[in-house]
Amino acid sequence: SHCIVRMNVVGISLHTSSNNSVNNNRADSNSFDGFRVDVSSNYNVFTNNTADTNSQSGFSVFANKYNSFFSNTANYNTQYGFILYLNAESHTLSSNVTNSNLIHGVYATGNASNCTITNNTSNSNAQYGLFLYSASNFLVAMDTFSSNTLAGISIEGERNVVRNNIIRLNTGVGIRLGSDTTSISHNEITANDTGIQIVGGANNSSVISKNDIYANNVSNIFNKAARDSGQSQVVLS
Repeated sequence: SHCIVRMNVVGISLHTSSNNSVNNNRADSNSFDGFRVDVSSNYNVFTNNTADTNSQSGFSVFANKYNSFFSNTANYNTQYGFILYLNAESHTLSSNVTNSNLIHGVYATGNASNCTITNNTSNSNAQYGLFLYSASNFLVAMDTFSSNTLAGISIEGERNVVRNNIIRLNTGVGIRLGSDTTSISHNEITANDTGIQIVGGANNSSVISKNDIYANNVSNIFNKAARDSGQSQVVLS
């Protein structure tokens, strides 16, 4: 703990290393990632770390399970604040800050699954605050996504739940929904260009219910899938 690691390839790396606590460190300006948690590194806990201005990601997490990230900061990275990929499974991200990254705040892809993202702040990222792409069974709850350029949240994965978030002031879309079987409920979605944009095609059997969607600039809900195909299975209530 209490290390400062700068201008290396990777700041701090765990490889096949489990049950560690990584606390109160700073990993900045590294040529790849600030923190890398890779193959078979499980049950680790990262708390109060900072990973800013790295040339790839603040935190890179892949091919592992059951890692937890609490109250970390990952800002101004060239790619992502956090990336979860290559079957990353059952991770928890809570109370982290991922602002002003040059692609996404948090990016989950490559069959990432069963992760919990709660009480985080992801603002002013150049594309999405959160992008779930080929990622399933995520719970996204009580987060704030504000002032991101393309969307607060973009979803292209199945069986994800998005609830009780604040999604506001995003230049493009509050939530971009391009996948099946997503539940979107009890969110406050306001002052975006478009509140929710549905782009998933005719088989998008998702449910959008009990959200507070108001004062978005162009439209509160735009069902592009229905416009383009003439049909959509999204349930709105």
